Amino acid sequence: MEGFVGNQILVQPEAEAMVRDLEPFSIEDVGTKQWQLQRKKMEQLNCQAHYNTSKGSGDFVTDAVLGHDKVTVVIHELLVIEQWRRKVFPSIREKVMAMNPTCLYSLLYYEGVLVNFLELVFWTEEGVARCDDDLLEVLDYLWRNIITLNSANDDYWPSPSSIEDIKSGAGISKMDSERRQEFTICMTSISLLWYIIDKMKVLPMSAVNNILKKNDMPVGLAVLLDNRPWLRRGTDGMEKFITKEWKKVTRGDTMVVCEYEAHVWFMMHCLLTNPICREKYSYTVWRKDQLLKCRKFLNEILLDQIPPLADLQRALDELSFLDPPASAEEKFKSTLVIEPVPRLMNSILKGANFKSLSAMHEARLTDKATVMEQSKEMSQMIDQLIGSLEGGDIDEAQLASMMKNM
Repeated sequence: MEGFVGNQILVQPEAEAMVRDLEPFSIEDVGTKQWQLQRKKMEQLNCQAHYNTSKGSGDFVTDAVLGHDKVTVVIHELLVIEQWRRKVFPSIREKVMAMNPTCLYSLLYYEGVLVNFLELVFWTEEGVARCDDDLLEVLDYLWRNIITLNSANDDYWPSPSSIEDIKSGAGISKMDSERRQEFTICMTSISLLWYIIDKMKVLPMSAVNNILKKNDMPVGLAVLLDNRPWLRRGTDGMEKFITKEWKKVTRGDTMVVCEYEAHVWFMMHCLLTNPICREKYSYTVWRKDQLLKCRKFLNEILLDQIPPLADLQRALDELSFLDPPASAEEKFKSTLVIEPVPRLMNSILKGANFKSLSAMHEARLTDKATVMEQSKEMSQMIDQLIGSLEGGDIDEAQLASMMKNM
């Protein structure tokens, strides 16, 4: 239950034991009983970690993950389920959705849980530092999600549904549910990326090169600001994506910065004004043109909400007078960058035959025993949510939001 905060569900010794037992699984293991058991543990740890954070007390869950050096395991599991979603699920989707629709929650939703948990880990400087070179694979993962936001057309994401449709479930297909989850993961990736870039002073040089040279994040973020995926026209006016759901806003409130938009601006401010980045980032005519598109958004209303953006505005004004070399000239400069081999992704993909993997997972996920077990699990979860509603731990709006994302 991503982002759900109810009663405490784990005590510290229990959480410690769960963290110690975390281990990396291969793509072949996805959906097995052992993998499902760890998935459930990870979901409980995520809920408890957010509960601890909401209470303002020390989070013994993330402390245990850092103390037992399990951050890399969480990253590994995130990359595994991402590759499963991208390379296995599309070929088995139709049959599995017909016979075992609850796997939409147990498998696809799990990626969101892991991203949600890493938000808490990377909130701290220690969490970022513990990743070492594996941080580059996190950056690449997050950037793949942001590229999806930049490249997906309007028809890719589900169209806005009326409140009546959401309550009744009418007109909301399984594909819509999948795309809603994917969109939430992509948007959460924006915040997670900011938590990493905000620690620029402790990032290894390989991570700085990944941000500025390999992925050219300043330009990509400028495109994201121009696309504004957090804003859309709904069935009854404008809507903004706030706290992981679409909410109706008045015409005046469309200018109020939401958290995802703010995080993009924070990143742009860091990447274009931080001395480390200014020294490493090379401008070309094309990059200059892309970055200067941001200036149209830097008005008084935005600067009143985020005053430090005045420094970004000055940096862009200076850039407008710069005469950078053409892209062709830049290619002839010596730009040797040594980057560590992505060991986690290499280990995940080594020897993988996705055709045979797809056949194996289709048989596993449509097995009658598996279908019955996951249906029972979903029923128990719904009973738990209803019990939380009756007990006053959540309200009807929170229940509707959780049910909509299942």
